[in-house]
Amino acid sequence: MFQPKRAEHRLLLACAKTQGYQTKVNDTFEDASLDWMYVYALADHHRITPLLYFFLRSNPQIEVPEQAAAKIKAHAGNLGVANLFQTKELTGLLADISGAGLEAMPFKGPALGQYLYENVGLRPFGDLDILIHRKDFTPIKALLLQRGYKPYREFSAEEEARFLATQMGFEFVSKDERSVVEVHWSFLNAVHSFRLSEAVVWKERVQLDLAGDTVEVFSPAHLLVYLCAHGSKSLWARLRWVCDVAELVAKHQDEAFWTQVLQIAHASRGTRMLLTGLRLAHALLAAPLPDHIRRLVLKDEQVATLSADVVASYFAHSPDGMHTINPVTFHLNMQERFIDRLPYYKHLFQLWTSPSTKDKAFVALPRYLEFLYVLIKPIRMIVHRNR
Repeated sequence: MFQPKRAEHRLLLACAKTQGYQTKVNDTFEDASLDWMYVYALADHHRITPLLYFFLRSNPQIEVPEQAAAKIKAHAGNLGVANLFQTKELTGLLADISGAGLEAMPFKGPALGQYLYENVGLRPFGDLDILIHRKDFTPIKALLLQRGYKPYREFSAEEEARFLATQMGFEFVSKDERSVVEVHWSFLNAVHSFRLSEAVVWKERVQLDLAGDTVEVFSPAHLLVYLCAHGSKSLWARLRWVCDVAELVAKHQDEAFWTQVLQIAHASRGTRMLLTGLRLAHALLAAPLPDHIRRLVLKDEQVATLSADVVASYFAHSPDGMHTINPVTFHLNMQERFIDRLPYYKHLFQLWTSPSTKDKAFVALPRYLEFLYVLIKPIRMIVHRNR
């Protein structure tokens, strides 16, 4: 297991590891240079302040300055209240959708917090993410409008049809702006080759008790593959996402589970994403892995490189060290085959050939000459760099 030198970083990993928030530790973290406001900033950045709070409650021998202790407690308490409100909103929405004869599955958000931590207050979330059938978007949109939500963007009928065909989800915001519901009909944007089968996810869903209601959620195997894909797409910017993987892995050690996980990852073109998430969870948080899975994780050199980049970003001097990761390089290397990188190369080509606001400010061209911006762009960048 990776052991950082700074006591603040060791503390962060101690509370974040599998069931770490309920674990007593021998390390008292009595380091004269320990900066508790830095600890709070780290926990806040990585969205694990509730885990830190309960870890400190389980380890009263760790002395926390009054100001920092008050901030950590208030943050965790406020988050718990907010999450309970959002959970009630989610279950009400799911009931309305079901009552209309439609289907929806929550993922991430309260359902993930309940499944992994058995406490919706332990995992921060921003949106209420639900999976729907693409064909049901229009009636579910109407239902959300009836509940007082408004679309994040307004579309014409033609624009909406094109959006549904090319994108993966759409946001709705409540009038009081206390809740954001994001409906999804697929996973990750088309620039990534990851293709988790929505049909199979629906077919193999399982049930979960959420605040006294029974809801349907992803099977554990599909959930693990998705979490690793989402984390990889987002450069694993939050340690919270690694925590989720570690907690899920700790719950499932049987051979049948891992056989299914590998099959799903391969079919989804997400094997390297999966292995990267598993390597991070194992190295940082001591997530238990079967021997054959650990060998797969250690075998892939690109997984080692991707993981090392993430670890370096976590323990940079600033709480936000993600600027050290090149997203283009990371996204390309998280794909194992050249053919799976082609959508991303296409995306980069479109970005390069499409004129930006800066390009148009540098030289104003009429619409019929905009194709020349592909030649002007590098000139503009050279001029800007030499100023």
